[in-house]
Amino acid sequence: MTDQGIALDDMKEIIDEFMIEAEEIIAKLDADMVKLEKRSDDLNLLNEIFRGAHTIKGTSGFLGFDRLSEFTHKMEDVLNKLRKGEIIINADIMDVLLESIDTLKGLLEETKSKGDALIDLAPIKSKLVAVDNGTFSTAAAAVEKKKNGKAPAAKKTNGRPPLQS
Repeated sequence: MTDQGIALDDMKEIIDEFMIEAEEIIAKLDADMVKLEKRSDDLNLLNEIFRGAHTIKGTSGFLGFDRLSEFTHKMEDVLNKLRKGEIIINADIMDVLLESIDTLKGLLEETKSKGDALIDLAPIKSKLVAVDNGTFSTAAAAVEKKKNGKAPAAKKTNGRPPLQS
């Protein structure tokens, strides 16, 4: 066997191990997100979730799985602000995080199958960026609440009062 053949075999083994580890991390992220819904002020739990996303981001980037790495980086940005207390979790932000985990699962499957990029990441990425920037509808309110200690006055939309978080 040539040196190149050995290197390819080693790389396949590394990728296979990453896929197994990523599945385990995503399963834990999913379970931890459910816990976070009930314990949104648990900094240790937020740090665990952040580390899981960080591991997937870093390793997938190292292996050249750019879509997976770039998407996870967007998640990581939001998770970092949550753990720093720059964003306060509410039901809508939690929904974005849960949707992100589902997207992450799909991206991992897409990466495993080595198929075409079938998942449209634009909608969820724009939600993550909006949460990160404080422009997501409820994220803006959560940032305002964090800055001023109280939520901004409720505004009516479409003749109905807004949902409270």
